[in-house]
Amino acid sequence: MIRFFIPGLVVILSGASCASRDYVVADADFWRDGAALDGKHVQLVETQASAKLTAPAAQQFAESCRAAEAKAQARFRAGFPQSKDSGKRLGEKFELHAGCTVRMAFSRE
Repeated sequence: MIRFFIPGLVVILSGASCASRDYVVADADFWRDGAALDGKHVQLVETQASAKLTAPAAQQFAESCRAAEAKAQARFRAGFPQSKDSGKRLGEKFELHAGCTVRMAFSRE
């Protein structure tokens, strides 16, 4: 656990819930779509752009991430219809206008 002390404010960052630690991916493949994470997992990367500027950025970012995750799950189900895996979100990054790009890991089996 990492702690940063700012006068009047304590910020605690924890990597305990970070799913990315489960997979070792080269820097060049970190956000690459279709990268093989290991023998039985594949990484899918989806981006959801945001055209709405009426909601607060944090709310819009969360909605964009959910939509991008749903797109990745639908694409995985189309490519691997026998697999029952719903995927695991490995990370997300903030895009322009509160859009979101998500990294997801899916089991091919």
